[in-house]
Amino acid sequence: MCLGVTVVPSHFLFISIPDPGRLSPHLAIGKELVRRGHSVKFVTVEPMAALVGSYGVEPLVYGSAYGSIPVHEEKEMSAEAAMLALSVDDSAAMIDAVEAAYGDERPDLIAYDVASGTAGRVLARKWGLPAAQLYADFAQNDEFAYTQPFDDDGVALGEPLSPAGWAARSELKPWVDRTERLLTAHGLTDVTFAELLEVVQEFNLVYVPKALQPAADSFDDRFRFVGPCVGEQPARDDWQPPADGLPVVLVPSAPQGADLARAFVGAPVHVVLTPGPGADPASLSELPPNVEVHASLPQGVLRHAAVVVSQGDVGNVTEALAAGRPVVVVPPALPARITGFQLAKLGLGRLAAPDGLRDAVLDLIGDRAVAERLAWMRGEIEAAGGVPRAADELEAHAAR
Repeated sequence: MCLGVTVVPSHFLFISIPDPGRLSPHLAIGKELVRRGHSVKFVTVEPMAALVGSYGVEPLVYGSAYGSIPVHEEKEMSAEAAMLALSVDDSAAMIDAVEAAYGDERPDLIAYDVASGTAGRVLARKWGLPAAQLYADFAQNDEFAYTQPFDDDGVALGEPLSPAGWAARSELKPWVDRTERLLTAHGLTDVTFAELLEVVQEFNLVYVPKALQPAADSFDDRFRFVGPCVGEQPARDDWQPPADGLPVVLVPSAPQGADLARAFVGAPVHVVLTPGPGADPASLSELPPNVEVHASLPQGVLRHAAVVVSQGDVGNVTEALAAGRPVVVVPPALPARITGFQLAKLGLGRLAAPDGLRDAVLDLIGDRAVAERLAWMRGEIEAAGGVPRAADELEAHAAR
């Protein structure tokens, strides 16, 4: 192991919300830990249990609260408060399932997605165990967070809102109340809402290279930037580019992908579109003749792509950068705009509105300055270590 730690078999518990996009890097790390002789349980929902099990880790199934509508006893919640309160209900369901499965036994370390932070932190505190917070997006601290306001150029206009600041917002009281009831139910009466939700934890794994992280210099050694964590990829190509030699533009897993693809009608490019989970390619209509649609991404397309179009998912973006491909981000919301800001700032791609997508893509094709920046970023990603480094870090943290 590269960290110089003598490793004995350990047991790891992974906790993540049931989001396929967030599961992939966690599962790749879990698979590597199993390969090294450790045991891994992974909290998930029944529809994803087979996928989780295919990585060699043991699914621990719980009944997710997502899909239900939380009801506040006193007054109607805002949409924001309702979703936050629902996240507490989901965490409570996770905790109940984990405690029932483990009984008197305990894992050696709890690794939890930041979006499942309440469940992971409650269990770690209750059981007195080391924990690792996992970031599939950009890491957050007291200098940078998605809760900050940003101007149109990506400049932060204020400091991130602290947990104490969240608690002071009257419209979020249902979320605070639910969280405090959860703490009480698990005997953590000495832990406040603000303490539980403290942004910076003792140990954090971040699936981006530090060079891509906003406000990178403000993150200390509690944050381990391991870069994209992607499972082993077959070397073969299941897809070949068209014989006409047109540059390939990849539009992967975008809910509005069909609308984005229509921007290229008559353009001198060949577009490969995957409309995302649950979408039926046959239902898409009026696509330009230079667009081909696949239910899932064919193996090898990324290697042939000249440009990748993204709605700002950090995982998709880092995978494209690892392959040396520039990215145009067409953001549906603020978090995705931050991804686009970073790419533009670092010379790795563009941030574009839908009506500017076509020009942004054509502008990137063959841009030598961008190609040089992409080569630099590929080096940063390789140096970050990926899945092996992430597994090393978790082994070392569990052994402390």
